[in-house]
Amino acid sequence: MDLFSNYEQDFHDVYSSVQNRIRSIPSLTGNAKQDCIRAAQSEIKDAEEILQSMNLSARTVTGNSRQQLQQKLQQYESDLATIKKSLRSAQTKIAELQDRESLLGSDDGTGGGGIVLHDTGLNSDQRDKVARDTERMQKGSSALKQALITAEETVDVGGKTLEELGRQREMMERQSSRLDEINEKLGVAGKIIQGMARRVVTNKIIMSIIILVMIAAIILIVWVKFGGKHNNNTTSTTTTTTGDYSTTTADFSTTTTSITTGSTTM
Repeated sequence: MDLFSNYEQDFHDVYSSVQNRIRSIPSLTGNAKQDCIRAAQSEIKDAEEILQSMNLSARTVTGNSRQQLQQKLQQYESDLATIKKSLRSAQTKIAELQDRESLLGSDDGTGGGGIVLHDTGLNSDQRDKVARDTERMQKGSSALKQALITAEETVDVGGKTLEELGRQREMMERQSSRLDEINEKLGVAGKIIQGMARRVVTNKIIMSIIILVMIAAIILIVWVKFGGKHNNNTTSTTTTTTGDYSTTTADFSTTTTSITTGSTTM
């Protein structure tokens, strides 16, 4: 930013100097006008070089600051184009004035080596014809100079158009690079999501197996607990019945013995 500000100050100084030279041209005479024009042209070239340096300096800046500097550059380029047009207009006026003086002479009749109409002895018709020819020549010269100005303006517009296309191309390249990065990140995100999905399925299978094992264990515990009690009860019942049968048999044997003894006694 500091480098850009230095270039910006230099541009303002040169721009003001060119403006002052263009304003002073009408008040100058003779070779002084041409010297002033050449000096203004040289300073305009300096201003163009400064703008190029400012453009390079602006490209090194990032973020919103770069956009602000680019807007300033566009404004300065427009100001420079306007002052170049003013200089060309001043050159055109000087050239027209020189052509008029060289063809018709100066107001004092000497003409500075030009055509003098006061003392040539030409009649009125001849002077009118010369005036008409001179006017046509001036119109033709003005048309050529205007065409030259238009061509120069077209070149300037073409240059600006090329610069704008260059900036748009850089913008499109940056956008293309960002799209590539986005596509790459989307691919990585897709792989991550697929991995997460596989983990979810695996976790579900593991949970199902654990639940089945737990259910089997519960069933086994219940069967062992209640099935064992039933077997114990059956065994106890069998033992009790056998004991009762033995007691009954013993009683019967006692009774039989008693009867037998009674019979013998009798």
